[in-house]
Amino acid sequence: MLLLILELAPPKLRGYCSSWALQVSTGVYVANLPASVRDEIWDRVERWSTPETRAIMLWPDSRTEQGLECRMRGDPSRAVTRREGLLVSRWLPIDREVELEF
Repeated sequence: MLLLILELAPPKLRGYCSSWALQVSTGVYVANLPASVRDEIWDRVERWSTPETRAIMLWPDSRTEQGLECRMRGDPSRAVTRREGLLVSRWLPIDREVELEF
């Protein structure tokens, strides 16, 4: 299962994602696609995004402890990082100049 969340994406990109995946809520796409299509979609996300576009893609990956892998683009309000082999998310400070460390 693929999960893609887009924020502030141009109509062209939203339409493209809708052609491959079911849009279950505004900017939230789900699908069951092969890795090659997932990579093609992410390539379009990177090429067609504006500087304001935010995106996160999650998919199953049996090689990870949680069984998930992800890609991110843009300036999200949360940061997803890997800590001791696990994906963890945290809120970013409003003042982005002050970066918190784990």
